[in-house]
Amino acid sequence: MYSRILKITGKKNSILILLICLSIIAISATSRQDDKPVNLKVLPKDIGEKELNKIMVEDCGDGLGVTCDYCHVENKAIKKFDYASDAKSEKDTARSMMRMTLELNKKYFGQNQPVIGDTTMLITCYTCHHGFPVPKERK
Repeated sequence: MYSRILKITGKKNSILILLICLSIIAISATSRQDDKPVNLKVLPKDIGEKELNKIMVEDCGDGLGVTCDYCHVENKAIKKFDYASDAKSEKDTARSMMRMTLELNKKYFGQNQPVIGDTTMLITCYTCHHGFPVPKERK
C-alpha cells in the first residue's frame, strides 16, 4: 500500500515539476520577445542584441565620440532609454548617415550587400567623424 502511495505521489510531483518548468520557459520566452528592438528603419529588423550593441557602441559611439543620450531619449524616472523614440533629430540624422555609408560602400567599393557593422565596410562613421559628433573641417 505504501509503495502505491509513493508511485502516485511521485507522478504528481513529476507533473508539478514539469508544469513549473514549462511556466518558466514560457515567461522567459515572452520577456525576450518584449526586449526585441523596435522602430528599426536602417538596421535589420531581426538583428541580435549583441550585434546591435556592437554597432551602437563601436560604430556609432566610438566613431562619433558620443554616448546613448546623444541620439536616444532617456526616461529619467526609471533611468532607462526609450530606444524606439524618434524624439531627437540626431537619431534621424544617424539613420541618414548610415544609409549614406551603405550607398558609398555599394557604389564605390563594390559591396553588393553592405551591412552596418560589417568589418568589410571601407566607409564607416569614423571615416569622416574621427571621434567627433560633427566632422572637423580638414585643411
